[in-house]
Amino acid sequence: MKSSTILVALALTSFGWADDDDNLLPVNRPNFSSNAEVVPPKMVIFEMGSTYQKVGGSQTLSGIEGQLRMGLCKGWQVDFFLPGYTSVAAPRGWTDSGVQILHQLPSAGGFNFLVAAGTTIPSGQVDLTGGAFNPNFYFSLDHDLGKDLSFTNTFYVNWQHSGSVFLPNYANAAMVSKDLGHGNSAFLELYSTFAPATTSAEILNMGYIFAHNENQQVDFHFGRSFVGGPSDNWFFGAGYSVKLSK
Repeated sequence: MKSSTILVALALTSFGWADDDDNLLPVNRPNFSSNAEVVPPKMVIFEMGSTYQKVGGSQTLSGIEGQLRMGLCKGWQVDFFLPGYTSVAAPRGWTDSGVQILHQLPSAGGFNFLVAAGTTIPSGQVDLTGGAFNPNFYFSLDHDLGKDLSFTNTFYVNWQHSGSVFLPNYANAAMVSKDLGHGNSAFLELYSTFAPATTSAEILNMGYIFAHNENQQVDFHFGRSFVGGPSDNWFFGAGYSVKLSK
């Protein structure tokens, strides 16, 4: 696992340095990590996508993975998560929606910092989502490692409602990304989950983003779980993001 991560990281950093490119939208897909910077005031971005996952003999196709991101004022942002649909495997149906508020903290030592808090809204099917408000919190930071190369780390806490109690689940996403210039970007990410009384999981996720123009971009990603559950556990997906504001 560690050797595979190091090899892919070296492959990313071996790309020839590219000219600075500001065409990429500040989107949060298709990686697990969250940007440590909010979108500018009055900017509105809509993100969507679909993911196919195979776990053992089970297959799942989900979408639309819709997210509306809005800059409120300097340093503040609100996100709305739209209900998606999970098919192929049972149970199938509509997932919950959600909302979160994000605040960018003062930068220090070349690092950007962000905190966010939100909750799911029980608008989906109870047999698929549990039908409860599940609060969540995360802290994210990023740092430039060199010309066109950056590091992002996000730590999540998500409280899942079970009976009359909320059980905390933890996750951490560490990502190295590289701006390849001309609207192209690539990333490598390690996503780890830690839940009480369950087996931890590590997922290696890598992807590519292409900005068609300054207002639209597409993304592709592929990932595989290396710890916990069936050994045959992988996924791939694609998405589209567009800036709705002028």
